[in-house]
Amino acid sequence: MHLLITVNSGESVYISFNAKYTIDNSGSYEYIESFIYQNGTAIPAPYAYVGEVNSEAVDSLRMVSLQYSIAGLAAGDYNFSIRATTGDNTGDNRIDDTILFIQTYL
Repeated sequence: MHLLITVNSGESVYISFNAKYTIDNSGSYEYIESFIYQNGTAIPAPYAYVGEVNSEAVDSLRMVSLQYSIAGLAAGDYNFSIRATTGDNTGDNRIDDTILFIQTYL
């Protein structure tokens, strides 16, 4: 999931990502990890890491929210994205109901 935006001189950027993560508990350890990327480079924080040890008989649902503000960007075009990886060897970890909101502000 990504958005291309144009930043004008003096503007800052606000990013908000919300989603529902479903962890399939059929393996020994399952996880979903997500980062915000700026022009293909991961921003180290904030990030989301949701993991479960196979201790329950049903899937685990978790709501995830990432928020980030960037000041001092040079004017220009930027590609912001959310990338997720999963450690799921046996089942169906999922990300549903996603919202990615990005705005510039003075």
